[in-house]
Amino acid sequence: MAVDGELRDRIIGLQRKRDYRGAIALVEEGLALRPGDPFLLGEEVFLLLRLGRAAEARRRAEERLDVLGRDRFFLKTYVSVLTKLKAAADLEAFIDSRLLAGGAAPDEDVLVFACRSAASLVGTAKAAGFAERALALLPRSRALAALVAELRGREPPVDEPGRCRFYRERFSGKKPAEAIAEIESLRALPKMAGDRALLKVLAEMYKKEGNFAKAAEVYRAVLVAGDELFTRKMLGFVLYRLGDADGALACLGPCFVADPGDAVVRRAVFSILKKRGDREGLEKLVREAVGAHPEATHLLGLLQKARRWKESSGTS
Repeated sequence: MAVDGELRDRIIGLQRKRDYRGAIALVEEGLALRPGDPFLLGEEVFLLLRLGRAAEARRRAEERLDVLGRDRFFLKTYVSVLTKLKAAADLEAFIDSRLLAGGAAPDEDVLVFACRSAASLVGTAKAAGFAERALALLPRSRALAALVAELRGREPPVDEPGRCRFYRERFSGKKPAEAIAEIESLRALPKMAGDRALLKVLAEMYKKEGNFAKAAEVYRAVLVAGDELFTRKMLGFVLYRLGDADGALACLGPCFVADPGDAVVRRAVFSILKKRGDREGLEKLVREAVGAHPEATHLLGLLQKARRWKESSGTS
């Protein structure tokens, strides 16, 4: 029998080829020898769902809730199982009694995923109520605040398509320092303080000037005015440039999960985790991304690369 790392790579390789039957055969083989392995336990539920065996996936998942109850990928898979089975009352009870019950630290991504999934089964009003309770647990969560606004029909502020172009054209003939001085003067006006398009152009000017610390400050102000993945990505790249790996990963991780096709984000996330030798962190992100985007099996190749660079770096 292959060692744990080799078995994982074989399972991931079969998933990458969408050979879910072959992958689950390996999982079951591994569970016969290591029945308590968290990776194999969670992977079996995920693969059963992919094979269209949702009822069986649910039964296995519910046997393992106490063991895997803090695993983000497993919890999201279980929510997907209940959604697939259209088990509205059970999903409602799970969110209410498990995810929102307190105790363990709540997970923002799981709560957003669960509340959004619930909207199609229990209605937007109940889902919004769950999202508001989740926001009370995580009051600084921009993602939950945006979801509450969406479910309540109060869309967060959105830039008009031509507004950024307008500001870029207005300041295109000026040197960065000159444009910055003018935009900062405009920003001081009460009606302009929350203009996200103006702030985005200001951040771009600070980057052109080479002042990445100020650019990061402005991008954070944009996110306060209204959360969006694009600005998270821009902030993540600026923090990466500043050497703030933790901050960059916090911004780029959700972007990686949301858009697995973004090669620039993918390379940045991989680079950060490679420097840390954090194969487990990469695995969690990849599993979340593939769980949300089953077609993104190309990401599974990252785990095989990660195993090689981890071995070569001598980390364990």
